[in-house]
Amino acid sequence: MSFKTEIEAIVGDIDTPDLKTEANLYLVEGVKFITKALMTFPQWRNRLTQSTILTNVSPQLVMSNVLDIVSVTRKDADTSGQSRQCLEVPEFKAGQYEDVNSIYYTSKLDPKYYVANDVLSVIPEPTANQTANVKHITPDLSVAHGESTISNFPSELNRGVVLYASKELLRLFMVNRNATLRNLAPTDVSPPSAISVGTTTVGSLGNAPSYGKTTLAFDYTGPGALGVDDYLTNEDVELANIALTKHNQALQKHSNDIQDEVNEFNKELQIYQTDLQQKIQQAEISSQKEALEVQNYQSQVESYGQQVNEEMQTYQLAVQEVVQDYNWYVQQYQLVINDLLTFITQYMPPQIQGVQDEATTNG
Repeated sequence: MSFKTEIEAIVGDIDTPDLKTEANLYLVEGVKFITKALMTFPQWRNRLTQSTILTNVSPQLVMSNVLDIVSVTRKDADTSGQSRQCLEVPEFKAGQYEDVNSIYYTSKLDPKYYVANDVLSVIPEPTANQTANVKHITPDLSVAHGESTISNFPSELNRGVVLYASKELLRLFMVNRNATLRNLAPTDVSPPSAISVGTTTVGSLGNAPSYGKTTLAFDYTGPGALGVDDYLTNEDVELANIALTKHNQALQKHSNDIQDEVNEFNKELQIYQTDLQQKIQQAEISSQKEALEVQNYQSQVESYGQQVNEEMQTYQLAVQEVVQDYNWYVQQYQLVINDLLTFITQYMPPQIQGVQDEATTNG
């Protein structure tokens, strides 16, 4: 079963929209996350370790993606040589260990290594026969959604990588849904212009009421009370869950505000229409033309009210659909966070698990 299949079982389809590139990125980050979480424990340290042989052709190791150096050894002879442990020395003293006239000069019987500019070098430099062996922990950065295995990574930890990638995709879904909500707006419906008639008979008709649109004004990724990202970065799951709940409450309040505005508009429109009808009934209109204009204007006002209500109904349905998606992502996100923490904890030593449990209880 591919990682993509496992991820989609948690978050849903990632083909539409195409999020496979993001999935690949999150899988790589997941490998790093799980590796960093477990590489300090002896039972996992050896299993996460790989070896790189340094020779005269490739005498150095680039450290760009290396998380930790486990050991460095160098053979002391061309034939039947022993592997001598290399001790790390400061980079600024490297020249002294290579200088035969220095008291720090070191031979193949007492090799050293140093790291400079993110490159590991061995002293004396390895040769074709007197090779050096660097054991290091370097996560696989080539893992992709279509694969089902990860190089130099215990297969029983793959589930943790899938959970991490799923968590990040759900965060992306929430950010996208939030952006959609912020961009949603009802279409403007302009009220009809009030007509001019004889004020001595009908009086001033005034202007029809207009609808005051509400806006959604919170940022999922921003700082402050609703800054979920900050809590997750600090691994404070409880506060992250509280922040997500506040997001949900803000969405509900936004929906309620929409309905309140619609109700207020309908109330004002009803008052306006009633007033207009009374003026028509009470007025002594001498001109048939004015009478027809007033009646036509009344029809326009009624049509305007219907358009506003239809547009707001369409808008509310759109908001409800996005909010429903957002809430589902929030629920899934919280579940995946809990699953990921549970997954990692089960692979930690018992004493570490106890500390984790106590921290969770106290939190």
